[in-house]
Amino acid sequence: MSMVIKNNMAAQLVLGELNKNNKDLSKSLAKVSSGMRYISAQDGASEYSISEKMRVRLRGLNQDIVNSQTGANLVRTAEGGIQEIIDNLREMKALAINAANDHNSDVDRQIIQKEQDSRLAVINEIAATTNYNGRLLLNGSLRQPAEAMENEVGGITEPTGVTVMMTTGDYTISQDGVYMMPQNYKGRITINAANVKIVQENSTDIHYGVAIECTQPGANLWLDDVKITNAGGTTDLSEAHGLYDVTGQKNNNIVKFTGTGNHLSIRNEVILLGGDNGDENYSIRDYVAIIHAGGGLAIHGADEDSKLSAIMMDGGSGRNTRAAAIGTDASEKSNANLEISGLSYLEAWSEWGAAIGAGAGSSFGNITIKNVDEIRVGTCHGAGVGAGWGASCGNIAISAHKIYGKITTDSNGRGVSIGHSTLDGASSGTVAITANYIFLATKEATASKGSFSAGNCSGATIWTDGGATVNGEAFNLDGRSYSSYTNRYVYEYDDGTVDENGVYLGEAGDEEYPGLIIHTGTKANENLRIFINSMDTDTMGISDIQMDPLERALEALSKLDDALEYSLNENTRMGAYQTRLSFVIDNLTVASESTQASESVIRDANMAKEITAYTKNNVLTQSAQAMLAQANQNSSSVLSLLQG
Repeated sequence: MSMVIKNNMAAQLVLGELNKNNKDLSKSLAKVSSGMRYISAQDGASEYSISEKMRVRLRGLNQDIVNSQTGANLVRTAEGGIQEIIDNLREMKALAINAANDHNSDVDRQIIQKEQDSRLAVINEIAATTNYNGRLLLNGSLRQPAEAMENEVGGITEPTGVTVMMTTGDYTISQDGVYMMPQNYKGRITINAANVKIVQENSTDIHYGVAIECTQPGANLWLDDVKITNAGGTTDLSEAHGLYDVTGQKNNNIVKFTGTGNHLSIRNEVILLGGDNGDENYSIRDYVAIIHAGGGLAIHGADEDSKLSAIMMDGGSGRNTRAAAIGTDASEKSNANLEISGLSYLEAWSEWGAAIGAGAGSSFGNITIKNVDEIRVGTCHGAGVGAGWGASCGNIAISAHKIYGKITTDSNGRGVSIGHSTLDGASSGTVAITANYIFLATKEATASKGSFSAGNCSGATIWTDGGATVNGEAFNLDGRSYSSYTNRYVYEYDDGTVDENGVYLGEAGDEEYPGLIIHTGTKANENLRIFINSMDTDTMGISDIQMDPLERALEALSKLDDALEYSLNENTRMGAYQTRLSFVIDNLTVASESTQASESVIRDANMAKEITAYTKNNVLTQSAQAMLAQANQNSSSVLSLLQG
């Protein structure tokens, strides 16, 4: 190398190495001091991102454990208050038995009455004051809506715990639990378990090409904020179309049950679209029900705002939907019964089949719809509720706040809103309707206030072989015929109980009792809803019990037995909630530990390896510093030439 004094390249090279060694030494020092392999995204972008997601989930799971433990403590507090009430009721029954003996004088019974009154006051005080962190528990503020109580009597337990993310494509579920459809999921979901809840990753998504089949008799299926069509297609619900076919066979139901004693529970809003959807393969989906009832089905609303829509889409001329939206496939012979209860909103439509009941040419059993706020059903040649073209069904019983039924404007329309189609010998049993508002419009005939039309050429509102009993008034504003209404899927009607935005205002006395939510998962819909009914003496029917005379004491015994049964049912339910929360805590703990272990594999530093690297980088840095000092001495050798 030439001898120069302006640029000391040897020193520059050594300085570059020294800087690199210092940088590596700093990284090693940070890893050794923090114990982490990835301190920032700069150290490994993908690994850091995955690790951070795990940390978010881990933090959520740990909070869920705290939530569940707190919830269990709250329920335990309620249980303690209820147990105190049971203890008082036990003593009150003993006093009533004493008062029921004729060896007591009137004065004796009056003394017994004073003790009874004292215990009644104690029960009311417990009901009014039992609280957890200031939240009153037994005063009725957390009580169940009637439909929720009914569902629980049916023995249906909502799956909880860690949600399993399904893989895309055909998927088989063999264990009870909560399962999530990922975004853009398509495939057939086969459920071989008894109690399963299906949710979706994004509640606003529409899943195309999805079918769910429950193979177990007596299956309990929960759908929570799910939107599905059994065809592929666009993101427009009103024009769902495409060529994707789940099976290529004529069993393409969206939800299919087998055997008897099946339950479908609806939480939040569930939208199911069947029929041909404009597909070329329309001949398959037109003949199969959206929700197939199997050998018997009960559909329940799981919360105070459960909504279910099942629409058989009509793809156009010649493409006619023949199956029921909820009920049987076309030409299927069945004696299955269907019960629907506890929904805030129920909508269904089919062209030739029944919207709810028997598909065209099929048979079906009894249909019961109760405790539903609003029902909207429509058809062309079939029936809104009952039997479609050439079909038959049993008795029909409907109780709701509002019922809307419509027949389309097809020139050959001979459908009915409630009962059976007027075509090809269709038949149905008795019809019983109880509702506050009944709006049944036909193609030509008018359903005016207080009466119903029944014309077999222009469509009928109610058409049945067994006779009809209607409790409630029929409304059709301005006496308009169906031809005034152009949209098959929209039911225009204003009964004065909606605001300018179409939101139902309710009636005097309308109340909602959402219960208490214990959040038990990392997703918005993973929670346990707890209901605790009022425990005061009025609710239990014992506020007016008397010990005198003898006949009143005997009457009090019966009332106290009912109150004890009521209280024991509440106490049992508190125990069931605690058991469920205990299982949830166990599941969450396992999930937390597993997530922590996975995050550790990615993020934690191997200390032996990192200390070795630190030692190496430290030595290299010191060596580079020494060499830099040596290189800086090279320029001084030029001075010897100048001195010579």
